[in-house]
Amino acid sequence: MVTEYPIRIAVVIGSTRPGRRSPMVAEWVRDVAVEHASKDSRAVEIELVDIADAALPLLDEPIPAAVGEYQNEHTRRWAARIAGFDGFIFVTPEYNHSVPASLKNAIDYLYDEWTDKAAGFVSYGTNGGIRAVEHLRNTLAEVKVAGVRSQVALGLFNDFKINDIAEPGTFTPGEHHVDVATRMMDELLDWATALRGLRERAGAEPGQGQTESEEVKNRHGGMQPPLNQPIGFWTAHAGEAIRTRTRGVLAEIGMSQPEWWLLHQLSLRPSGASPSAVIETIGPNDTDEAIEGAIGTAEEKRWLVNDGAVLRWTDAGAAQFKRGQDAQGELQAERMQGISKDDYVTTIEVLQRTIENVGGHAWHW
Repeated sequence: MVTEYPIRIAVVIGSTRPGRRSPMVAEWVRDVAVEHASKDSRAVEIELVDIADAALPLLDEPIPAAVGEYQNEHTRRWAARIAGFDGFIFVTPEYNHSVPASLKNAIDYLYDEWTDKAAGFVSYGTNGGIRAVEHLRNTLAEVKVAGVRSQVALGLFNDFKINDIAEPGTFTPGEHHVDVATRMMDELLDWATALRGLRERAGAEPGQGQTESEEVKNRHGGMQPPLNQPIGFWTAHAGEAIRTRTRGVLAEIGMSQPEWWLLHQLSLRPSGASPSAVIETIGPNDTDEAIEGAIGTAEEKRWLVNDGAVLRWTDAGAAQFKRGQDAQGELQAERMQGISKDDYVTTIEVLQRTIENVGGHAWHW
């Protein structure tokens, strides 16, 4: 039976130095994993995650990661990147009996985003990188990651052709490594599936952590939020916090939120739409003036053409929309940290019913 949501596995590229070999090893791991996953009854997604792309400085968070109050934008981006995965395959060389500092640093930045997930290991070095993984297993155990038994250990002299030590060389893995990687994937998917269930049931059974009500009480000084507390207070604060965060992230890719709404509407109307229809549809989100301004700025940026009667997006507009989609996906993952999908849907339904109960219209396009 195919699971409702795919099991998501990240192949983590653990080295950042110039001339590193980990990307080509990670690509091989991904290809083996994708091939194996295609034969599995579960829906599985495999994705490369390069810690070099995260551009993390040496840990600079003032509050311990276990608290979950990340202060820096680079930390929040990294947390959003990791949060959506169910398991990991760490690809690491061995440096001085351990993993690269960059990988240890990337792990130390987070806590909850790693917790109750599974990990497999692919290492390389003069001794197959096995001592690096011994150290890595201990580090991950501290953030509650379950490491599987099977490990791919690649020999620097047997599985690579290296003519210049400063260059990556060519990766030529022995065929037997595929069998080990396949066995590791079997173990990883089983553990990732089981641990996802544990995360979704967290607190449901005695001895498995706090119940949801206990967790809420702890966040509120030991008190359950009273039933008569105005829901409008929290929805207003939630709306403002989400709006501010969303606009900040969109600004980083050169886009305002009204411009995002505009391109989203044009994505739904490939043949174009009249300015008045777009303004009417987006209207409840912002003022007409703001939306009209977005039409003007999007035209200046060549994201759309406007003949006065119909708005149509350009290739540049479609590309910018894709960047916006990626940003929105990361924001969604960030917002969903510590929240189950069922709880999220229930919250939306409660808010919609509350709005209708007081004579409002629970609207969204």
